[in-house]
Amino acid sequence: MRTLAGCILLILSLRSVSAQEAADRCRDILVHAAHNIDQSLRTTQMASDLGGVLCGTPSSDGDHGGGSAAFAAFNPKESARKRIQRMRDQVCVGGRKELDDSQLEQTLSDLVDQGTLGQWRDCMRAGGTGLIGTIERDGDSAVIRLRWAEQLGVQRAVIENVAVTGLECSSMWSRGTVVGKAPLVVRCDGNRDLAIDIAIRTDRDAIRLRSPIVKTAASKAAPPRSEREGCFAGDVDACFYAAMENGRKCAPLDRSGAEFQACHQQSLVLLDLWEGLKARNSACVNRSGAACREAIVKAEEVRKRGDAPVPNQAARPGGL
Repeated sequence: MRTLAGCILLILSLRSVSAQEAADRCRDILVHAAHNIDQSLRTTQMASDLGGVLCGTPSSDGDHGGGSAAFAAFNPKESARKRIQRMRDQVCVGGRKELDDSQLEQTLSDLVDQGTLGQWRDCMRAGGTGLIGTIERDGDSAVIRLRWAEQLGVQRAVIENVAVTGLECSSMWSRGTVVGKAPLVVRCDGNRDLAIDIAIRTDRDAIRLRSPIVKTAASKAAPPRSEREGCFAGDVDACFYAAMENGRKCAPLDRSGAEFQACHQQSLVLLDLWEGLKARNSACVNRSGAACREAIVKAEEVRKRGDAPVPNQAARPGGL
């Protein structure tokens, strides 16, 4: 039988996890907004990328090369510049160049536009519940994500109207589309030199997503990566989409043949890595602890299973 103290500890633990998940959902609003202005800042590595830019390298005039001067694309206000300089003094010591969650939120809130900052604050006031959406620019195109986080026992919302400017999006969600826990995802064509404005109204809530023009494009040195490459680079969502895509390619194959078995094995690896990365992210919310280290090791073991080259599918045009 559980003791009263044990029950209280369990409740507090569940509340802590719930609060962390809510903060993560809201933080994504800031992360994507920063990436949309400077696409060299990756959404999946924002804490380290931002820390690297913040700290920079020593310059000839004695400045460290980072700080607020490194964020000219964001055009921060003078008060924000001073806070960023103080943040550099906190972060850039002892070779450490990665921001913790609190430092990341503070720095991003000093960089993003007021519309995004208001959206983040609304999300935090609502405890990370209700209608939550993000815009993620990818060159001239953009990926729009929308989800409903349970609010007062309500587990879903139904879209009533969507108005879009700055994008060509024939596949945008129509009236009657259900928004639930699993995010809705759509990719639209656009122009990095045009601002994006999306107004979404549901039967439960309404949200407005905005993205100003891109100030700094992503480096063109690296070609666009596939979902599979994104998965093995640690992108949880990419693992899911890569597994689904691989499954579609396996479907028409002869299930008794070696080609199907090889294809199916790839799907299993992708799904296992998806689960492993989710477990890693969940265990490492506090960036420490034995559970975090164990989850990282397990995810790496699964990733190594996928290091073997994808079987040659020359017999079937397009391969796997």
